[in-house]
Amino acid sequence: MKALLPLTALLAVLSIPAEAQVSTYVEPQLLWSKAKMENLNSSKFGFGLTGGCRVGPKGEHDFNLGLGYTPYSYSKTYSETINGIPTSITESLELKATTLLFSYRYVIAIKDSPVSFYAGPVIGFTRAKVSSTSTGRGNLPDDPGPVVFAAASDTVIAAATSSATATDDVTENASGSDTALTYGGTLGMVWKLSATIDLNLGYRYTTTKVDLSDDKPKSRLTTNALTAGIGYKF
Repeated sequence: MKALLPLTALLAVLSIPAEAQVSTYVEPQLLWSKAKMENLNSSKFGFGLTGGCRVGPKGEHDFNLGLGYTPYSYSKTYSETINGIPTSITESLELKATTLLFSYRYVIAIKDSPVSFYAGPVIGFTRAKVSSTSTGRGNLPDDPGPVVFAAASDTVIAAATSSATATDDVTENASGSDTALTYGGTLGMVWKLSATIDLNLGYRYTTTKVDLSDDKPKSRLTTNALTAGIGYKF
């Protein structure tokens, strides 16, 4: 599938007639994105900036490059028995995702209407930075022994050997980062507000595999994002 994405864009370029007109634009975006990874399910607002060009007699070929950023967070508290002793554990995770994505959109214009629709592939890179904190509180053992706290993502495991008393907290921190190839697709609609301003409402799906730990396999990270942007043509 990944090999088909640049091929689709290449075929689109080859189909553009030599006399086709070109218009360029820049588009700030606001997005509501839902990220899923192992033991992570978070929805947050993000933002982005896209620039591109529309080529063709009707501007039906849209090539663009976008930079985006979304901070995700996750937290939960639960009880677990460690070495036969009940313990309260709080886990929190922060995932900061920065994306650089190239997209080709094929635009279908509606005759005598300011509305057009588009769909196409997306390919690029995601920079994922994860930091996790696991805190255990309760009847922890008085003598040294292994106390393991699993972070929100299975890719990051924080482990400690505790000699704390029964009323002490044990807190472990872990972090990881990776840059990985990302691909997916997008679709949406464009509403022409004026000769130079468009309203873009869309949906984008992306998936990637990130390596956030030295001793754990890569984790699949997927995002489903609703996007809203104002395009300025020049």
